[in-house]
Amino acid sequence: MKIVHTDVCGPMKTTSHGGARYFFIFIDDFSRKIHVYLLKAKGEAFEKFKQYKALVENEIGHKIKVLRSNNGGEFVCKKFDAFLAECGIQRQTSEPYSPQQNGVAERANRTIMECARSMILAQRLELEFWGEAVNMAVYIRNRCPTKALDSKTPQKAWSGRKPDVSHLRVFGCKAFAHVPDEKRTKLESKSMPCVFFGYYEGTKAYCLMCIGGVPHLEKEENVVVHEVEGEEPLTFSQDTPLNERRMEGVQSESTPSSSLEEEFVVSNDNPSCEDVPRERPQRQRREWLQDWWIATKEVERATVAFLEEPQNIEEALTCENSKEWECAVREEYDSILTNNTWTLVPLPAGRKPVSCKWVFKIKQGTNGEVERYKARLVARGFTQTYGVDYNKTFALVTKFTSIHCILALAALEDMEIHQMDVKIAFLNGELEEEIYMEQPQGIVHQGGEHLVCKLQKSLYGLKQSPRDWNQKLDAFLKSIEFMKSEADPRVYVAQVGDVKFFIVVYVDDLILVCNDQNKLLQIKEELNQKFEMKDLGELHFFLGMEVERYREEKLLRINQIKYLKEILKRFRMEECKPIGVPLDPKVKLQRNANGNDESKGFPYQQAIGSLMYAMLKIMI
Repeated sequence: MKIVHTDVCGPMKTTSHGGARYFFIFIDDFSRKIHVYLLKAKGEAFEKFKQYKALVENEIGHKIKVLRSNNGGEFVCKKFDAFLAECGIQRQTSEPYSPQQNGVAERANRTIMECARSMILAQRLELEFWGEAVNMAVYIRNRCPTKALDSKTPQKAWSGRKPDVSHLRVFGCKAFAHVPDEKRTKLESKSMPCVFFGYYEGTKAYCLMCIGGVPHLEKEENVVVHEVEGEEPLTFSQDTPLNERRMEGVQSESTPSSSLEEEFVVSNDNPSCEDVPRERPQRQRREWLQDWWIATKEVERATVAFLEEPQNIEEALTCENSKEWECAVREEYDSILTNNTWTLVPLPAGRKPVSCKWVFKIKQGTNGEVERYKARLVARGFTQTYGVDYNKTFALVTKFTSIHCILALAALEDMEIHQMDVKIAFLNGELEEEIYMEQPQGIVHQGGEHLVCKLQKSLYGLKQSPRDWNQKLDAFLKSIEFMKSEADPRVYVAQVGDVKFFIVVYVDDLILVCNDQNKLLQIKEELNQKFEMKDLGELHFFLGMEVERYREEKLLRINQIKYLKEILKRFRMEECKPIGVPLDPKVKLQRNANGNDESKGFPYQQAIGSLMYAMLKIMI
């Protein structure tokens, strides 16, 4: 075994059922078999490599000579280097921002993710089962022919024996597990409904999850699987020898037989399934899954949730969607240069530059569909010094009560309600202070690595950016004859004759309300000429609020369903049942003797803050 390719994929936004956020793969160059390990943190990678090394040496008797990976911190560390040197294993790493140099592992990551995503969405399963889907995808991939091996399967190249695939089943399908006599009474059911989640390497058993009660994974050998809703239950023949028992209708005539060691024995006992119904009413395929696990989310929303937002530029340029993120970075950088945001100069003596970072976000629509991949260069405002890099920072935003009032008035008088977004709002602000910033990571001027950015315009993340942008927008709106509302300074009003116009400002999001279509288009054009704007048309989604309008009835409804679902999912409470009084009045939260309160380990402040934000948007 000359070369082993490896990579870590993650972090996943959704923690797996077992608490993992990453998966770690190894691919040997000879057999191309994939071994996968689920990780809770990247720091576990070293221990998993030692497990893999021991498995290779014990199972096939070969030594690893070369380990090829990227330059990630989980691979390039002192203990990893020392272990490789001790074992005589040569390290090969890819250059920064060159994932193609570790192409075997990177391409395998993408194949695994696409396969796992397809299985989860096809069965409308919760995303926390991505770990089981990844294991299933790898299991199947190792038993599929590949061009790299002249159409042989990785499993055959690894073990020397042709793998048997007659035991393969549809991921997420319904199954019935036999309940042993010792675990039930005479009147209790002999079978238990489950969901099929894959296989365990090295054992002749299925990986199942019981339907009902608290979900848990378990191994079961006595299983009847229903891959298609409405089919007759699969049974076992009692006259067939133990090591040749098969599920009826599974063995393909074209599938050659293999050695008994490779046989996947389904049952070792008498799997009685008397309680499995043989006649079922016609209904939509997989409807039973919805009865077991709440799966009412739209497929598009599930797709977006399975996409991951990179934490830094290294992850962005090496992940599955690297092309989209690279375009987003280039678009942001081009906007900065076009706006003459900075000039490159030597750092003056006695000055300390402000640091910066890239922030990545997947922008979603009302139903969770992907609208665009967005990258933003953000200054780290916490590195600024008061009196040197900034002075005043206060900036107003509109009140939610103002939004409600303006929308109610618009619905009552049948006015037009549109929305616009300023693409690079903070870059329009004019700085009063002299600020120097480090060059952005990943885009450093060649030959000028020693230079810093002298900011000429405001930038996201600076403490004074919101204030500078407010002043810029305020001056422009006043120049086109808008006046501030006395009740809310971020609501601008203009009236000429019978034409009424309102502009509601929340940082870089604008709601435009007018009873004249031509005037509305005119103001939009003026805004577009002054700032780089995105016209979002009629108002449908604003600050986490979905807006539904019924013009004939002069009604307008606001809901926060999407925002509240995201909160529940974030704090792992999406399966909680509704209750009239959400807090038990008998429970008293108090500090323990050691000073730690009962909320330790749970982000109560974040949860309360999220709920308060939702509360503020509905209060009038």
